[in-house]
Amino acid sequence: FGSLIGVNVMALRPDLFRTEGERRKFTYWWTPIDMIAQGIGFIVPPLFLAAYTPEAFAIMGAMIAVIALIGGVLFLPGAREDKVVRERYFTEDQEYKQFKFFKSVWEALTTKSFIIFFIALTTFSMATGILMTNAPYVNTFLLVGPPGDEVFIFVIFIIAAFISVPLWLKYLKKYNNNKKAIVLGGLLLSATLFPMTFFFTTIDLYVMLFLVGLAMGSMWCFFYTIIQASVVDDFVAKTKKNQKGVLLGVS
Repeated sequence: FGSLIGVNVMALRPDLFRTEGERRKFTYWWTPIDMIAQGIGFIVPPLFLAAYTPEAFAIMGAMIAVIALIGGVLFLPGAREDKVVRERYFTEDQEYKQFKFFKSVWEALTTKSFIIFFIALTTFSMATGILMTNAPYVNTFLLVGPPGDEVFIFVIFIIAAFISVPLWLKYLKKYNNNKKAIVLGGLLLSATLFPMTFFFTTIDLYVMLFLVGLAMGSMWCFFYTIIQASVVDDFVAKTKKNQKGVLLGVS
């Protein structure tokens, strides 16, 4: 279900937000909301998993189910596309839509911009995944803190990333260069992640996490709303096939 939703949502973004201005405006609103949502996802579960019991997992599962159902129902009235978007799909040339699945997959794998994006996204996802999932280990065995104190790790990281969003968008607006922005953000993230290997005290860790969060905000800002949409545009322009779902499904 996550894949079905993710592919459809990501495939719609390049169509609904077509210009650079629209995509940056979308980034300004989407990124903080996504950060808050993920922050809650990281912070709330440890509060219920302090004892790591089957009951705690059951409570979490029930909470997620209820929240998801409520969110789904609230979203239904806003899920219909406007007239402009609907007419766009009905009036486009039929030849533009036809494709063969495996041929399209191969075309995606041989598109340079997509492969670079795919590698960058994979390494970014690995970095964030390792960083977040190691928080309980770090708290329990390195900081020797009580269960649940890993919440502080998540809070500091999310706050720093949240603060960085307007700064990164201001940088992008000033220099108007997506490639330069994502490269700078990636280099800063790598540079701030490296010292995490050598922290000695809790204060050291929190300072480093704050710096990582500031750098991580760049990837959060640019990857999913701007760079991904540009990669999709590049694929459609080169192949003359409006098959965003295939491209995003491969990734």
